[in-house]
Amino acid sequence: MLINDLPNDCFLLIFNWIFDVQDLLRCYQVDSKWRQLIIYRLKRVRYLQLGETLIHSIDDETINYNCHSDNYRIDKDNLSLSGLLPNLKIVDVSNSITGCILDTLNYRRLLDMVKENVRGLIFPMQFDNTMDNMLEQCKNIEMIAAHCLGWRSRKIMIGRKIKQLYLNYDSLSYFENRIRYFPNLIRLHVYYHSDRLRLKPNNPLLRKLEIIELAAIKTFSDSSAYHGFRFMDLCPALKSAYHSFDCTRGIIDVTEINFNLQDLVIYYKFDSGQSWESLEKLLSNYPNLKHLALRKNNLIHDEHIIKVITLLPRLVLLDVRGSRWITQSSAENLRQFCSRTNRSVYFYHEPGHAKIQIDWSNLSIRHENISKGFDFMSNCFLKSFSQLPRLMDNLD
Repeated sequence: MLINDLPNDCFLLIFNWIFDVQDLLRCYQVDSKWRQLIIYRLKRVRYLQLGETLIHSIDDETINYNCHSDNYRIDKDNLSLSGLLPNLKIVDVSNSITGCILDTLNYRRLLDMVKENVRGLIFPMQFDNTMDNMLEQCKNIEMIAAHCLGWRSRKIMIGRKIKQLYLNYDSLSYFENRIRYFPNLIRLHVYYHSDRLRLKPNNPLLRKLEIIELAAIKTFSDSSAYHGFRFMDLCPALKSAYHSFDCTRGIIDVTEINFNLQDLVIYYKFDSGQSWESLEKLLSNYPNLKHLALRKNNLIHDEHIIKVITLLPRLVLLDVRGSRWITQSSAENLRQFCSRTNRSVYFYHEPGHAKIQIDWSNLSIRHENISKGFDFMSNCFLKSFSQLPRLMDNLD
């Protein structure tokens, strides 16, 4: 039996396990049958990783290209990846050799072929000189993940198109002063060094922002309070928020009540915690919360759990894992309270993900650069801040 006598379904099963661009293009040139099957296989591809190996592979929608290899020319026989990858959406260069990628002839050819399709770019999470060149060529970018923007004019000019922005190390106050350049932002992730927000009364707003993820980098000499919740006052449509910080420095008070916020994760770093008085004041600004995580809060006790539930009448999930003084007594008290008030609240205080994933099977703990679906609960709620996805593909 000759290999070409195999049915098409068998070929497709084999091709779905080939993730290297060069190998797929070699198969493309075998004959007309293989060519049509490779075309069908490549139509499924949404994500392209540049680097020597494939990392964070999701499925057959992700392929890899080693742009540092000169063993194969991607423009051989005038092959056009823009035609072969019609549904390509995100290019991930975070696994590439920093500072060297633009010197590769194959890389420049590749970028030229896919630049019209690409909507998202993931850069290395340290300073890299590839960003300017790529942003200049890829005119339809809506999602960026990078070490920092640097706030040069050419980057700010693309801001009106940007819907997702992931910054691994930047200044929140710098961003505050440039909010007007990002009117269509719907997700913002900033791991920022400590700085003070100005928050003027006439500050422009992030009116479309739905998801925010903030973590403060603590420096030895820094004693400033945490500004993350105050920054949320600039986001009236916000639905989901993730905060990671050292609470020993205090929190700048919130001034606006947000009726849209449904999901909130607070991770208290360095075994810190937030007193009940401060926490009650904060949570009262988000009366419609449904899902709340207060992880490693070592200043709350069993008696505060019922108070949280009473304060938030729509709450259905409360996660206080890692909080030292929350015991099994809280679970029993909550069970009795729900029985009396006819409420149903899922409560988690013991370490590990097993129980919560049984009850909430859609919540992922997988570490991946790209998560499918623009869904905070599925892609963020259970994860640590460092595991949050660089970009979320809304699958439109």
